[in-house]
Amino acid sequence: MQTRRNSVVRAGIVDERLLKEITSITNKLPVEQYQEIHKVDPNIRQLVEDPGLNNLIRRYFRSEPIMLECTLFITSNEKGASPTAPPEYHFDYATWDFLNIFVYLTDVRDNSAYHEVVEGSHRNKTLRDCAFQPAISIDEVARRFGQRFRALKGQAGSIYMENTEAFHRRKPSTERRVMLNILYASCPDIFCKGRTLPANIRKRDQQYSRLLSGLTDRYC
Repeated sequence: MQTRRNSVVRAGIVDERLLKEITSITNKLPVEQYQEIHKVDPNIRQLVEDPGLNNLIRRYFRSEPIMLECTLFITSNEKGASPTAPPEYHFDYATWDFLNIFVYLTDVRDNSAYHEVVEGSHRNKTLRDCAFQPAISIDEVARRFGQRFRALKGQAGSIYMENTEAFHRRKPSTERRVMLNILYASCPDIFCKGRTLPANIRKRDQQYSRLLSGLTDRYC
């Protein structure tokens, strides 16, 4: 599968009707990370359970996937953000075989905190990378991997499959970006159960209670 070789692939686009339903809520949410968002948003749950998307994930793992996290990330105009001075490249490690699904819920352009991935770099890391140096500069990336940079931009509804064990970085944001990040693994792992913070869950519930009650009032 292309994601195994190149670290990332564009996997499709969200159905227009479903996207409209999702963004009718997410466009009103303040900047925050909303964990386990599928448990309170039925439209996001419908997206997560989409048979076509799940078949792609099964093909990647060649097994039934386990969802570890489902988080809605909302960023906006970050103080002091400069697209010409983004963070260093780094890589993630969730468990021994994992995959991220990114779903853009706003248009993601040059100033929208897009991901930039070094294609294929998940297959060429050194012991030093893993043990001592989790982040590297753009000069080192160019020296070691050449110009294999891929910018993940796209219209609202764009879906990407990314192995974030590849070196990547998020460009600073000077405009609002809403992205759903779903983390899957090929099998249960006692050392990785996903990150869930009670305080974050409370904030999520408060925001959704406010928005959903407003919708109920409007249609009653």
